[in-house]
Amino acid sequence: VVILAEEHISPEHRALGARVLPSLRAAGVTHLALETGRQASLDEARQSRCVCPTTDGFSFEPQRAGLLRAALALDVPIIAFDVDADDAVWMQAHPDQAIAFREQRMAEHIVERILKPAPSARVLIWVGHGHAQKLEIGVKMMALNVWEMTGEEPFCAYQLTGAGRRPGVD
Repeated sequence: VVILAEEHISPEHRALGARVLPSLRAAGVTHLALETGRQASLDEARQSRCVCPTTDGFSFEPQRAGLLRAALALDVPIIAFDVDADDAVWMQAHPDQAIAFREQRMAEHIVERILKPAPSARVLIWVGHGHAQKLEIGVKMMALNVWEMTGEEPFCAYQLTGAGRRPGVD
């Protein structure tokens, strides 16, 4: 498992993803997991080979659409792992626990939707901001949850625009 974090406000990060995905596919990546809850529209895009502004929460942005198109062209299955509608209802009813719940559910979805059905999968998980941090920042982040659930440490990278450092990533 490789977890690559972007800053959602930086389209150049998604442009990088579209450029490196062919190399990652050649190196053995079998799945692209996206921080979205819209699996049906991802499946529709895979079937139609067409990315629309509503394919996922960011596909209106040209660089995100390019990342999705790159995955489609390489025939990399794209799996949604963010919270679903039922999860969102629970989060609204429990706002004090919503962040920790989301981090946990994202990790559970990755395991349930990719790693259990395909134990030999080599997954690129594309997330934003702190989800790739293998530490607790008041809550246990998604990457740490994945590590604990699978027993295997994911490799985590963070694309940072400008000066600074993101703790808890490789």
